Amino acid sequence: MGVGFVSRWHPPHKQGTALGAYGLGNIGQSVVVFLGPVLAASFGWQSIFRGISALLIAWAIVFFLFARNSPSVARPKTVGEMFSVIRRERIAWVLG
Repeated sequence: MGVGFVSRWHPPHKQGTALGAYGLGNIGQSVVVFLGPVLAASFGWQSIFRGISALLIAWAIVFFLFARNSPSVARPKTVGEMFSVIRRERIAWVLG
């Protein structure tokens, strides 16, 4: 959902940068995977669970209040258009 939400706000020549910045958000997930157990051992897993829950609820409220759909609406691509990348780009087979 997030990728589609981010890419619609930017013209095609800037979508790579926008999606790259969006992808940096995945660093937070990696940090939690590695630091979560350490913090849980120090503060107790219940405290960490409650703290993260509070942060997620707060962020959901912020997103609900301030997020807006893109003003421009693009025609959805057909299945054939989406699969055309596989015919054009050999690397798509490797990455798939």
